[in-house]
Amino acid sequence: MNEHSPAVLACVSLDGAPSAIEYAAREALLANAPLHIIHVLRMPAVDAYAGVYGGAIEEADTAIHDAVERARTLTDDRVAITAERVDDGALISHLVHRANRGRLVVLQHRRMSRARRLVTGSTVNAVAAKTTVPVVSVPEGWTCGNRESVVTVGIQDAQEAPGLLRAGFEEAKIRHARLAAVHTWWLDTDWEPSSLDQEYRADRDASTRRELGPILDAVHQDYPGVRASLEVWNAPPADALLDAARESEVLILGRRHHLLPLGSHLGPVARAVLAHGDCPVYLTPEPHRAEHHTRGSNISGVMY
Repeated sequence: MNEHSPAVLACVSLDGAPSAIEYAAREALLANAPLHIIHVLRMPAVDAYAGVYGGAIEEADTAIHDAVERARTLTDDRVAITAERVDDGALISHLVHRANRGRLVVLQHRRMSRARRLVTGSTVNAVAAKTTVPVVSVPEGWTCGNRESVVTVGIQDAQEAPGLLRAGFEEAKIRHARLAAVHTWWLDTDWEPSSLDQEYRADRDASTRRELGPILDAVHQDYPGVRASLEVWNAPPADALLDAARESEVLILGRRHHLLPLGSHLGPVARAVLAHGDCPVYLTPEPHRAEHHTRGSNISGVMY
């Protein structure tokens, strides 16, 4: 047990976020890292609602207790597990503050109607926009199961490829998984895909492999035990990545759309995959933020 390793942070709601806990527990076990579970009580502690508030605290503590017991069962007590309840309701700021001292933060994506999502916003999007560590969104109802162990990395361009691939290889290494690097291209025209000239398709595939292949090979040298391949798909990016997610243990994406400025929120492809994907989505931090993230003052299995 590495007690000084930065912890995996898992946020639980009143339903216990069982899918997020399963992913976080497995990540902590694979990485030999502590697991810290947090629930942020989103109700003001005012005297006028003392009775309701007391019941909410009891319900939150039950959810935390159940999540801890589930994590202990999943890890067979082989990782240090701590937990806390925060009562002031500032969900995003607390998650970001704690995540920045940890290894990564795991959240459960709840299936909501579009109207409700517009009202409540997205915790994943808000945390991803502010934190300096990876954010993993786990679909509600997900379980690891017996699927083939594949880590898929969605690559938009050569600029972001090295960082994404390194994150992908790290995840594939600890999972003893193969890595699939996927680049998609699509012509936004009125043509039917079948009408595209086969020579053009072949040229596009070859040029992509000339650009991205050497980058994959260079990173692969540091992970000789991981099987890896580059796949070039002619399909709308969101559709292609959603298809890939069905066969993946985890899907790794860049946090920023390549046409948006630094510090922007997630692009439309990442949002679509987060909303409809079948596997956990691992969002890497933006490079300029990751550079400022230090491990010196970390969450390492302590109550705080």
